[in-house]
Amino acid sequence: MTKEDKRIVAFKKLLKLAKNGSFDIWETSGDIYGSRAWETDCFKPLRELDCSEEKTRQQALDETLMNLTCGDFPKTSKRMEEERKVIHLTLLAGANPNYYRYHLGSVFNSFWNSKKGYGLLELLKDDRFEPPRELQDFYESFCWKPVFCSFSNEEFLLCRQENRNRADLIYTLFQKGMYPTNPKVFEKLEPIVLERDPDFFNKKKKEVLTKLQRAKTPIQIYNAIMGKQKERQ
Repeated sequence: MTKEDKRIVAFKKLLKLAKNGSFDIWETSGDIYGSRAWETDCFKPLRELDCSEEKTRQQALDETLMNLTCGDFPKTSKRMEEERKVIHLTLLAGANPNYYRYHLGSVFNSFWNSKKGYGLLELLKDDRFEPPRELQDFYESFCWKPVFCSFSNEEFLLCRQENRNRADLIYTLFQKGMYPTNPKVFEKLEPIVLERDPDFFNKKKKEVLTKLQRAKTPIQIYNAIMGKQKERQ
């Protein structure tokens, strides 16, 4: 099956989901006086395609992807997997992983604000993904520390999976060469990468030119890659 065939199949599956209403996202807000929840109609842009001459398929897919960044964090690992699959399907159908909406920022930024690491990972898996303008802000504020405090086995499994997602996210960003420009932030995240692949930075060292030949530690390699390593006499 060609890439175009896969895109068409994915788009048809999305339209089916949009029409039969088998998938929804809920958002809850409230305070000490109470809370309320409402459904986020994430597939509305796709359903409007039939009655709108102005909206294009690309616009509908991009808006659907942005809508999928909203809503409450999943309460079960099963629900997380369902959302991940729909996000993947939307990207496979042609949604732009670099889509930017003026008042929300990029889809990367919106997934980040929702603390949905599984959504960010799907963006990074797409070959079209480019470094977002908020990347350094993301690195500076990245503090999604592992959380295993839970009241049930299901919550424990959910937390464990999202902790893995966050580690995979940092590893994948580094793998793509999208590093933090702040050396202190780099050093803080370095152990996450080394835990996944102890030889990661040595492999990167072999990929670059002679300016890296004298770099020995991960931070030296990082400085050289970022153009900050000063030549020693």
